[in-house]
Amino acid sequence: MEATLRKDIEAFASKILNSYFCDSDVDFLISTFAPEIVWLGGGEKQRAEGKEAVAAAFLREKKDLIPCDMSQERYVTMELSEGLYLCEGDSWIEAKPETQMFMRVHQRVTFIFRRKGESFESVHIHNSIDYSAIQEDELFPIEQAKENYEKLEELLKEKEEEVKRLMEAQTKEKLIENRFLRAATCMAYPLILSINLTQNTYDCFIEEQKNIIEESEGKYNVLLQQSVALSNPDFRKVYEEAFSRENLLTRFEQGKKENYMELKMTGNDGEEHWLSLHVICVDNPYNEDILAIELVKVLDEQRSEQLRQEQLLRDALSSARAANNAKSDFLSRMSHDIRTPMNAIIGMCTIGQLKINDQLRVMDCFKKIDDSSRYLLALINDILDMSKIENGKMNIVSERFNFSEFIENLVAIIYPQALEKQITFEVYHKEPIQKYYIGDVLRIKQVLMNLLSNALKFTGPGGMVQIEIMEKQRVQNSVFMCFVVRDTGTGMSKEFLEHIYEPFEQELKDSSRNNVGSGLGLSIVYNMVNLMNGSIQVESEKEKGTEFKISIPLGLTEECLDQEDEHLPDLMKGTRVLIVDDDQIVGEQAEMILSEIGGNAVWASTGMEAVEYVTRSIKDNKPFEIAMIDWKMPDMDGIETTRRIRRIVGKDTTIIIISAYDWSTIEEEALAAGADYFIAKPLFRSNIEKALIQIEQYRERFKKTVHDPVQYFTGQRVLLVEDNELNREIAKSLLEIYHITVETADNGEKAVQMYEQSSAGYYFAVLMDIRMPVMDGLEATRKIRSMTRPDARTLPILAMTANAFEEDKRMAYEAGVNGYLAKPLDVQDMLTELKLYL
Repeated sequence: MEATLRKDIEAFASKILNSYFCDSDVDFLISTFAPEIVWLGGGEKQRAEGKEAVAAAFLREKKDLIPCDMSQERYVTMELSEGLYLCEGDSWIEAKPETQMFMRVHQRVTFIFRRKGESFESVHIHNSIDYSAIQEDELFPIEQAKENYEKLEELLKEKEEEVKRLMEAQTKEKLIENRFLRAATCMAYPLILSINLTQNTYDCFIEEQKNIIEESEGKYNVLLQQSVALSNPDFRKVYEEAFSRENLLTRFEQGKKENYMELKMTGNDGEEHWLSLHVICVDNPYNEDILAIELVKVLDEQRSEQLRQEQLLRDALSSARAANNAKSDFLSRMSHDIRTPMNAIIGMCTIGQLKINDQLRVMDCFKKIDDSSRYLLALINDILDMSKIENGKMNIVSERFNFSEFIENLVAIIYPQALEKQITFEVYHKEPIQKYYIGDVLRIKQVLMNLLSNALKFTGPGGMVQIEIMEKQRVQNSVFMCFVVRDTGTGMSKEFLEHIYEPFEQELKDSSRNNVGSGLGLSIVYNMVNLMNGSIQVESEKEKGTEFKISIPLGLTEECLDQEDEHLPDLMKGTRVLIVDDDQIVGEQAEMILSEIGGNAVWASTGMEAVEYVTRSIKDNKPFEIAMIDWKMPDMDGIETTRRIRRIVGKDTTIIIISAYDWSTIEEEALAAGADYFIAKPLFRSNIEKALIQIEQYRERFKKTVHDPVQYFTGQRVLLVEDNELNREIAKSLLEIYHITVETADNGEKAVQMYEQSSAGYYFAVLMDIRMPVMDGLEATRKIRSMTRPDARTLPILAMTANAFEEDKRMAYEAGVNGYLAKPLDVQDMLTELKLYL
């Protein structure tokens, strides 16, 4: 055989082994396979025939290959026939250090190659690892076999010892088990007798029970007469007849297997006890004698429990009657409370029709209809919430929410109501307050809305309502958030405070009817706070006011935990800031926050004082770079203060207007006076930091707003999907008043067809009712969102439904809606939602 050919064959074999063991390259190995290849590996089942089967075997193990270093390669090659060669090789392979594994083994392989063009293909591969049990001078592992036999003998001896120990343990367990059963039986039955009715004998066969009766064995009829004499006279005759030897024999011969009775009998202590006597027929495998076992049990505890259960049943009956009375009372209350607004609605509709030409009177009717409708809706919502609480279906969720936005939304609802009633509404907080928390924001809002609404309801003009917010205590990854709601209203008596959280309770029911409410609000608050694992306390005094303290656990978000105490201390870098607010608490707190983030803050309590500070700062050549001015102040309001300061400083000072409510009504006037930016109360640290970071960007936006015309709807096309004809007509008319073009569909299927047949962008938005025949709103929304057209994912879809629960909202948002409008529809809410997409 030529040396060159041998060298080529051995190089080919080396390439296969190196690519497989060192590079984990299975594909190159498979590329060398001949169609009829036969492979034999080192494992018991490692064999395959044919290229496909052999390739599959190697590919299965590809992911488990360990990259190795290969050394000390040796090869022997010989020609078997023309074009067919045997190449046998061996080498050491060792796992590479970076694999973090240890393996060093000697491997052997035998190839049969066949010439294929300029190269070779593998016809046969046999690879294996050394069998370490074979000694150097052995052809068969004799020593290993002897050693294995000796180990097997030792293992058998160990197993025999283990079996012996297990049998002993089982014997002990059986004995203990019998003791346990015996003890349990004696505890359950203080006396057990073995009776032979044919022989008229009895035997107390449990040793521990032999002292309970005078004779532990004897004649059964004698024992019966002794027992009858001790029994209560009311049971004596029945007992003697039922348990006589003759009666028992007759019963058992008739196929009856037992006889049972409960009676009173005098015991060894001289006291009467309730006993149960239970005689059971026992099969006799040896002769014809009739055998039985008598079980005697003391029933004093059971009888006491029975009496207790009977009392419980009587109490339950009494409670059921009370509940029925409460139900009747509830229906009576609800009948009155529901009829009152319904009568108002019907009456105002009648008057409006009669006075159709009197515009002022008709408008007054509409206002009263609107007020009564809202009261009726609030009443229904309270009843539904209370029903969910009582049925255990009120779910509490834990989700991340923006705390400052939550408070801003709350203030936006309460502040205008307070303004209308001429009540001072104040919001205070104590830092630190994080931007985000984890909790059920909807339920927390519902709790605070109930308390704040009650405070406004029972506080007269000139009064005050406050809410104070602070972190009370931090525990691991959560914090107890404390909300204090106080007012200077009518207050409550100490007697009423004991029943304050009971449903339908109202201290002055007659006067309360003028302050609309179902009497469920505080009961709902109490139950929701408890469901959130919180606590609630109340203090009140007649004619002085009320204070509620609520503590609710909230989770801390990961960013709060990671960035705790990181409040951009260099954000201001010595910037001089003037704070103008007539509320000392707000002013001092803002001053503290600004100082902590690097600002040089000064607080002024009036507009005039602020102007003086600014004038002095200009003279001292230390002008204020930022001025934060409260909108509502006595004597000189924020806008006038802004106007005067702007005249003094020109454009050099950034002026921020602080407002506790929607500033849209004063925005244009404030910007014209020289304001650059607006920020809402309460002044959370996170809000101030965000405002200062984005102030330039927002200044441009607000300046642009002054010159842009107010945007109104100008014929945008809305698809209104509503199955109720009257509701559809009302919504369509309201939308058209605001210059919105409306097309309608009476079910979800029709809405999907109309959308599918329209061009992209044809519809500005879809108002989708949820509950409809043929196809409901959620399914219709899913079908629209699943279409391939370009606006399918971006088209605004607003859900309309009377389902006001949070679970229903989640289902709607999961289906793909962008917003959620609760019925009955509020036109301003609907327009506000639609304006978001202009």
